[in-house]
Amino acid sequence: MERVEFSGSFFTVPAKPPEKRDDKKTSRKSRHARLFNDLLETHTEEEKQAEAVKVRRRSLDLDKEIGKALDAVHSRGDKLKKNPTLDTIAEYKDAVRQFLQIAVSSAFEAREETSPPRREGEEERRFIQIRVINEKLEKLTAQVLSSQKNELEILRRVDEIHGLLIDLRY
Repeated sequence: MERVEFSGSFFTVPAKPPEKRDDKKTSRKSRHARLFNDLLETHTEEEKQAEAVKVRRRSLDLDKEIGKALDAVHSRGDKLKKNPTLDTIAEYKDAVRQFLQIAVSSAFEAREETSPPRREGEEERRFIQIRVINEKLEKLTAQVLSSQKNELEILRRVDEIHGLLIDLRY
């Protein structure tokens, strides 16, 4: 029996690449597709840059707003220490309320979800998930509240006395 030699392979790669189709329709479509993709990429880049500018502006506005509210809390807290009257207490309370509204709306995100009832006849259960968005602002809020401990204690006592007076009235 003679020996069979496999010098070449059955599946050989052709020497020249396959001919390209030179249809005007396909080249026009691909040209339009490239043009559209280029426009889309440019548009998304512009949108990304515009969004980054908006975020920076919001951050600067938020920093200014928090700075003003923080200054108001400290100045009214000092005023309350020196002169604990009902007017200074109300001013301090308003300053703290404004600061906390800004901080909570900017630092946290609350999302409410409901779960289906587990058993028949049972109501849906509601869950509120709170997520920290701005950790730096959360730490600042905790620091402010801890530094204003004495002033907040005065507010607590005044509110407690006010509640007792209302209870006595009715």
